[in-house]
Amino acid sequence: LVARGKALADGLKQASQAGAAASRVRQAARSIVASAETAANSAFFGAADLAPAFRLPANGTGHDLGPAGKAPYPGFARATGPADGILGDALRVVETSADSTLLSDGIAGVGGLAMAARGADLRLYLISTGKLDGNSLALPFGAAISDGGNAVRIVDVRTSRHRHAVTFGAQGIGHNHAQRSTADGGAQAPLVVSVPAQARDGRLAVDLEAAPNATTYINGVIVAPNPAPAALAQVQRLFAPFINPGSAIAAGPGAGAQRAAARRVAGITAVSAAQALAGAIRGDEAGLATLQAYLDGAAGDLKRLEDRALRLIDKLADSEVAVDFLRLAETANRIIDAAATAAASSYTMPLVVTADAGLAEDMSGWDFGYAARTPATG
Repeated sequence: LVARGKALADGLKQASQAGAAASRVRQAARSIVASAETAANSAFFGAADLAPAFRLPANGTGHDLGPAGKAPYPGFARATGPADGILGDALRVVETSADSTLLSDGIAGVGGLAMAARGADLRLYLISTGKLDGNSLALPFGAAISDGGNAVRIVDVRTSRHRHAVTFGAQGIGHNHAQRSTADGGAQAPLVVSVPAQARDGRLAVDLEAAPNATTYINGVIVAPNPAPAALAQVQRLFAPFINPGSAIAAGPGAGAQRAAARRVAGITAVSAAQALAGAIRGDEAGLATLQAYLDGAAGDLKRLEDRALRLIDKLADSEVAVDFLRLAETANRIIDAAATAAASSYTMPLVVTADAGLAEDMSGWDFGYAARTPATG
């Protein structure tokens, strides 16, 4: 979402430089941010990649649906029915093998979930083989999904010409956008629907509406922190300068408080981009100081500062946190916050005044000195 937002922001910048009307650029920016909000708050339905070494992400909980008395998948809790938050008028526990894999057992006829949950903004991952009693199900997650009574928009990402799968691996939950035809075995993969959900009073309440003469079938449920709000905040920051000219890189949620806390003199230290990225990923005091020093190196030049910050965010796609939604969002937020601090700082450096020096448009200047002497031009 952030990478595509950056590409669109670059396009708007080029359009603006080419002479596009400011009002049209502003409206385009607002439309893009609104569309990003829609995408971030949508559920998506696609293929699931389940690695044998899959482990739950930090602060995530897992529920392995199936028969009582059978060991659940490692790290997961066994869920057998209403007592475990699995709701439905005609629940049927299904066991397809003696193995204890996440896909070997499930429950058919699931009509909803009512589970205890920590945190507010969450992502609910429902996993299904998509097959019941040897038959492929057209809608294993139902025809509609609602969170707390509010219908959730569902995007089917299986239709992309590129493979778009949710990966469940040793590093947690991530995305796989490898270029591969959907005909290349994609239909055989287990399915997942990722639903944004709000915990209310410590509980999730999600409803699955089955289609007429159809049933739902769920093998596993994972509840994890939702990284979308943090990613969306980054997109909003990208477009803030177009919507509110002059906001520059420090715009966005909390920017006012960030600027107020950042009235300091920046100490500029030579730091490489690789060192800054490593510091941002670590997130400890020394790492954040290294990141800040790298961005402070562009103090006073907002364009250069923006380029440095966005270059670091781009490099996250190839870093160790690329497969972990939560760590990816946290690291990108550290970069944005450090850039806002650099933009709002005072800085000291040598001054060079050329013979033809003059004030830029919309600037005013005062030449301190004797009253009888002529001030510098302008």
